[in-house]
Parts: sequence; structure tokens; C-alpha cells
Amino acid sequence: YRARGTNSPGGGWGPWGYLETWEGNFEAQNGGKTGTYSSTYPLPQTEVDGAVAVSPVADVWATKTATPTTLNAGDTVTFTIQFGNYGSLAAENVVLTDSLPSGLINPTFVGYWTSNGLTVTHQPGTTFTWNLPNLDWLEWGIITVTAEVDPSYAWTGQDTITNTVGISTDSIEQYQITELSNTDDAVLTVETPDLSIAKTVIPTGTVGHGDWVTFTITYSNAGAVTAYDVVITDTIPLSLTNAYTSSIGAVITSTGSVNYVWEVADLAPGAGGMIT
Repeated sequence: YRARGTNSPGGGWGPWGYLETWEGNFEAQNGGKTGTYSSTYPLPQTEVDGAVAVSPVADVWATKTATPTTLNAGDTVTFTIQFGNYGSLAAENVVLTDSLPSGLINPTFVGYWTSNGLTVTHQPGTTFTWNLPNLDWLEWGIITVTAEVDPSYAWTGQDTITNTVGISTDSIEQYQITELSNTDDAVLTVETPDLSIAKTVIPTGTVGHGDWVTFTITYSNAGAVTAYDVVITDTIPLSLTNAYTSSIGAVITSTGSVNYVWEVADLAPGAGGMIT
């Protein structure tokens, strides 16, 4: 029988479907009530005062969440890991493992809390491993970890990264209905600028002394967020005479006659321009 809660005065729980029809042995045994099943005269219920698990098993579980789930380069994310044992047997030699994916740096173990004062032993590093004592039935805990979104990583504008936590035990695991998951993912979206620049020249063939050449510089931001304080630098060879014009304003800084620096300021997502 599956166990379910009872609504009898004693409360607690009992076997589901243990009694489905009235039988003579029950007549007049519950406050004098007799007759056919109805809302007024419900079936007698069997309550369990105590039980022994004849095939005890462990069933550890782990979940992981991230705050916030959308970040920019340089932001800090906080991971919250919850774990526990819902099986009827103590889970022995429990180990939690959390592997940070590429793009996250400076992982920091913040701390933990456990329901029954259990001690969590951690090994800091890019991959965290925590050793836990035996987890009894319904014992659980929380671990907190932080990490930074690597500003130097090769982000492409809008990237999804997944951080997985796993829990294991040396005890046999099984649950009478559905076994709980031993792994869980926290999914993050990293939004960054994605700047690109290209340069072309006309003509492309051979030129002689005194000929004119035209350089065209195009630039854009294909990222999901604004690129701030964008600066474009262009250095032309000494053999070319200074003759630049710009579609976005005057030269901000020049060194000698061949180095140009243009300040584009802020470049919104999808924005771009051209310099000739």
C-alpha cells in the first residue's frame, strides 16, 4: 500500500486503499455508526502508529539557482545550492561537486547552513568539492558560492552558460515512486558588447606617386548591450599624405601626421558608422 494522510481525529497517515467497502466486523465500532459508505458515514480508516522500513534506501537530491540570471562582463553572480536526503536510509559518504564553466572566474565559497548542524568540509578551487557527513532522512542544507563574469573572456554578445551541481553517496539509492535528481543546472545569460571593425581601400591595384587612395572604415556593435567610450585608432604609413575626413566628427587626437584617434563615445546595440 502507498501511504497517505488520514483525516481521522488521530491524524497521521495510513495505507491507501486498505479498506474500500464496509464489512460486518466494523459495524457499530466507530461511535455507533453503521450503514453504507457516504459523506456522513465514511469508511473506517487505519492509522499507523509506527513503521519499519523493510528495504531502506537513500535518496539524495541537489538543486542550484543563480542570482541574477542575466549579467554583464565583470558582474558577480551568487549560486545557491540546496541538498538533502529524502530516503528512509541514511546516505553515507555524501559528496557535492560544483564545476564552474569557462567564463566565470574568482569562485568564492561564501558559507553553508544545515538543518541539524552538520559540518560541510569544502575544498576551494575552480571545481568545488564538499564532503558531508551521513545525511539522515529529511536532513538538508544550503551552500552559497559566488563567481565573477570574466571581462577578458571571448564573449560574443549574448551567451548562455550552464553551471551544474551534483551529489553522490555510497549508499544504494531508490525511491518507492520517483527517484529524485542528483544533478541540477543553473543557466546564466551573459550580455556584452560585440564590436567589429573593417577597413577597405580603393583602388586595390597598383598606384603611382601622386595618386589618391580612399580608405573606408566601418564599425558596429552587434552585442546585446551598449559599448561605452568606444575609441577607433588608425595609423597610416609614412608614405601616404595626411588627407583624412570623417563622417562622425573631427579627429580628437593626432600624433604627427599619420596617427588618428576618433572618439565614438557610446555605441548602442546594433549601432555603427563609417569613416573615410
